[in-house]
Amino acid sequence: MIGRMEIEVKYINNINRLIKNEPEYMELFNVFMIADDKTAKTRLNYINNVIRLVHYLKDSGVPTETIDDIGRLNVETIRKYIVDDDNHIIMKNGKISDSYKYIRYFSLNCFFKFLEDGDHISKNPMRKIKTPSNERMKKKVYLDVDEVKEIEKNVSSGNTKRSRLYLSQWNERDEAIINLGFHKALRVSAIISINIDDINWEDKSLSVIEKGNNPRHVHLSDGTIKILQSWVQKRNEYVRENGVKSPALFISNKSGRISQKTVGRILRAYAGDINKEKRIVPHTMRSSTGTNYYLKTGNARAVQQLLGQKSLAATQKYLDDTVQQRREITDTVEDLYGDDNE
Repeated sequence: MIGRMEIEVKYINNINRLIKNEPEYMELFNVFMIADDKTAKTRLNYINNVIRLVHYLKDSGVPTETIDDIGRLNVETIRKYIVDDDNHIIMKNGKISDSYKYIRYFSLNCFFKFLEDGDHISKNPMRKIKTPSNERMKKKVYLDVDEVKEIEKNVSSGNTKRSRLYLSQWNERDEAIINLGFHKALRVSAIISINIDDINWEDKSLSVIEKGNNPRHVHLSDGTIKILQSWVQKRNEYVRENGVKSPALFISNKSGRISQKTVGRILRAYAGDINKEKRIVPHTMRSSTGTNYYLKTGNARAVQQLLGQKSLAATQKYLDDTVQQRREITDTVEDLYGDDNE
């Protein structure tokens, strides 16, 4: 699974670059998170936020060289940092997002848990810091079955003004990405990390690496196989003509592995007017399928298996009270959106 490894290595290299000139406890914090099964991407985000705190303290004249220095921080200092950091971002960007405040909180919370675990602090100041609200995360945005079908129709027909920009040579690629996102409920990180050799055409399966570097084998319907074959044929032509050597299944016009940001732009382009009413992001594909499947089946265990999640608790975010009241019965995900290619 070179694709996923490439991405992980990129994050790890960025982590190493970040902590190279930082105090030794940053390396220990990284090791703590590795032991806690944090992904490289999460570790990078958390380390970035903690370094931001450390640099703020250093600029303010607060000692930060040793882990004992950091262990002397109190809740007042942390609160002042949060207020000053908010003000700095607002002055720079004109606003501050809920998601930034949310991630910053969990970054610092994890860091002080690390200090607490190593007995470097007597009192954890984060225990008195209120968890910021994140309206974006509270609001469960998903597309209903008709909206998903409309997006899939737009992929091939170019019904939306923006989607016409993505037609021609990339149409087959976009159709394959959107099919895997909706019909197989794959995370976008798994989709972009797929290599062409990860497809087993003979047994109609796909090998992916999911969150936490967990391998997973996904069965492919005849319809999905046909869509993938169409893209692979077009991809191979592009690779030959442009001398591309990337093993990635999904490449961009820059000849490298496609990014999550690009997948987001593609999805929103084909969503057309739907995107004006709902804030659509790549994860919307996965959350929509999880929600729609539960609405139709009422089977939480089946949703858990569909999403490839280890615990039922992780699946519950798709199954709020409103969803449970509206559930109906059907058989498969393909029944949701149809599989006209079969």
